[in-house]
Amino acid sequence: MHPTDDPMLTVADVAAHIGASEYTVKEWIKRGELTASKHGSRIGYRIRQSDYEAFLARRTLTSAISRQLLTTSVDR
Repeated sequence: MHPTDDPMLTVADVAAHIGASEYTVKEWIKRGELTASKHGSRIGYRIRQSDYEAFLARRTLTSAISRQLLTTSVDR
């Protein structure tokens, strides 16, 4: 995919899509969990659609593993 074909999302876009606050999205960015680039002091962060989708995939996988570990430990 060419970089210009990858739509850019704002922090507000990601927050609305995932049902989180903008503060939480910025924390994910600061911790390196969500890749973003800084665009000027007033514009803020921009997140590539592909980076957002990769972030969601990692979170889904992590949640599934956590549920499996919890289920396994409860069953013992």
